[in-house]
Amino acid sequence: MPTVIRCVVFDLDGVIRHFDPVREAEAAAALGWTPGAVAARSFRPELCGPLVVGECTRAEWVARVGDAIGNAAVAAAWLDDRGAVDPSMLELIVAIRSDGMRVSLLTNGTDTIADELAHLGIADLFDDVFNTWDIGVAKPDPEIYAHVCRAIGAEPNEVVFFDDSLSNVVAAQGFGLRAHRFESATDCRRRLLQAGVAVGSADAAE
Repeated sequence: MPTVIRCVVFDLDGVIRHFDPVREAEAAAALGWTPGAVAARSFRPELCGPLVVGECTRAEWVARVGDAIGNAAVAAAWLDDRGAVDPSMLELIVAIRSDGMRVSLLTNGTDTIADELAHLGIADLFDDVFNTWDIGVAKPDPEIYAHVCRAIGAEPNEVVFFDDSLSNVVAAQGFGLRAHRFESATDCRRRLLQAGVAVGSADAAE
């Protein structure tokens, strides 16, 4: 018998929420740096690692980024961006849930994720929100995938997972999840249909 999918899990940033690259480019220009340089320094493991496992707050991280780039005001202005939701992903998730499928969020997050989801208007979009800041372990550690499976009561191969990070996808596949690197809402829809997940009543009839 084919495996029944019990849950679809999405990453947040780079999948559902996207940030305007202009903001980072403006921050870099303010420092006389090339675009991407501020992000490269800000998201180094020694800065982000403690953040996403709950060892520091987002405010503390922003302050550390300010120290790392040598300008607290530039760091605060750039990192004040809360991003925007991809409407095609919003439509897809609503369609998935309309057919009774459980949909969860798994994000390497911070202490402000709940407020950010509320600000974006998507706090009620998911059946579960797995925020690594609360859990104490982050992607791509296999334990985070084990935590999600235990919480939703599913075997790894009963979960479809989308993430924009290749390392996270590879780790999830190694744990047994049906993991795919995010490309677009259209690609997600295609892969879900291939896995037997109904995506809205029209797709369910195909």
